[in-house]
Amino acid sequence: MIQEKSARGGGNALLNPKRPPISHPIKCIKGALTALFILGTCLNPCAHALPVIPHDSVILDDEVEAVFKEYFDTLLKPLGGKRATFTPKIYLLANTAVNAASASGGQFLIYAGLFRMCDTVEEFLGVIAHEIAHGKGVHSVQAAVGADKAFMTAAIAFALGGIAALAAKDAAPLMAGVTGGQNAYMGSVMRNMQNLEKAADAEAIKILSKAGIPATGLLTFLVKLQKAYGAPDISPYFLDHPLTEDRIQAVEHDVKQTATLPWLKRAAFQSSFERIRTKILAFTLDPKSILKMFPGKTANDSYARAVAYGRTAQTRQGLEEIDQMLKLEPQNSYALELKSQLLMDIGQKNESIEALRKAVSLKPQAIYLKMSLAHLLVEQQQHLPEAIHHLTIITQKAPESDFAWHLLGKVYMANGQEGHALLANAESDALKGDRAAAKAKVKSARLKANGDKALLQKINDLEKSLG
Repeated sequence: MIQEKSARGGGNALLNPKRPPISHPIKCIKGALTALFILGTCLNPCAHALPVIPHDSVILDDEVEAVFKEYFDTLLKPLGGKRATFTPKIYLLANTAVNAASASGGQFLIYAGLFRMCDTVEEFLGVIAHEIAHGKGVHSVQAAVGADKAFMTAAIAFALGGIAALAAKDAAPLMAGVTGGQNAYMGSVMRNMQNLEKAADAEAIKILSKAGIPATGLLTFLVKLQKAYGAPDISPYFLDHPLTEDRIQAVEHDVKQTATLPWLKRAAFQSSFERIRTKILAFTLDPKSILKMFPGKTANDSYARAVAYGRTAQTRQGLEEIDQMLKLEPQNSYALELKSQLLMDIGQKNESIEALRKAVSLKPQAIYLKMSLAHLLVEQQQHLPEAIHHLTIITQKAPESDFAWHLLGKVYMANGQEGHALLANAESDALKGDRAAAKAKVKSARLKANGDKALLQKINDLEKSLG
């Protein structure tokens, strides 16, 4: 189920035409991803409603991440040798704005609100191709260089104004210089950004075409933007994106040339897109809106409605909806995961564990499913060796997960394995940057190792890494 990490960040934003933000590097986002709150089964086994995802949290979900990976791989494959130096890191932000962003180093930020306006996979891939074009062209760096050049222009204008004010002993030229310098700076930066956006649109069409995907979605998405927002209420001179109407005219001809491309995987991609779109919107939009948006005619509708009911503590109705989905898709791990949460909400703990166990058995490589099951077992103080088994696998595959180490320490302690618990807690502290606490726990772990050679080796390894 969807999980989240709190985060803040920015980047080369594609959208938000009313007040387009100036670029901010996303590379700071890693430091901002601090607290992990597991949503769904593992957050609070006694809660009587699905939890609310905090605004601007980074959403973690096995299904969503797998689909994103497939989409990015498809678009990046034509890059060939360049792909080795361009490995994407994708963050899904719980923010209802219709937006997406990119930064140097292959980092991408996708706003949950983007799925409100993207109805087809072609539209979503058009947005992603645009952001890949930014990343491929290192546009965040170019934007920074452009800003530096613009600052020099502004400084010269300011200096000339100051000289004139001193000569005339009049503040008016100085104020004119300040205003002129500011306008020159903003105008130059904005023009530079507009040029980069136009270049990204053109490159996006090439990326899509090389992948064998019609670029029609980019055009229909821009048309939707134009209809939804119209022209911004500020001068185009001060926009970091060209007017949507101008962008439509710029890409229209080239887009039409790709319309006949025979995209054989279209049906499969649209199906996976509709599934993750349903999940993302169900967890991030208002539940009442979700019930109207998804009337209950399809399996996806049932999933969305189950989430909406679960979020408003109408658990019985939620279970009816998810059971309806499972009649159509009995092997759907993520439907089983949601059912597990709903069952826990009405106190059916054993049934909840069994549903989540089945979900994990169907998707044994899904990290967050395993995490949810392990957390549930830990909280219920049941089947502790099973929880240790799952958490050990997670920490091997994702050693950067401080929450997994924290859980592992907790379950080891409950299982009477104090030395292992102290080592796991030391790993968690180290990942959080608390080296002093990590070193102290490593020393304590050594005292509790009781001659366990494997444990002592791990203690030695961590001790060396801490210095």
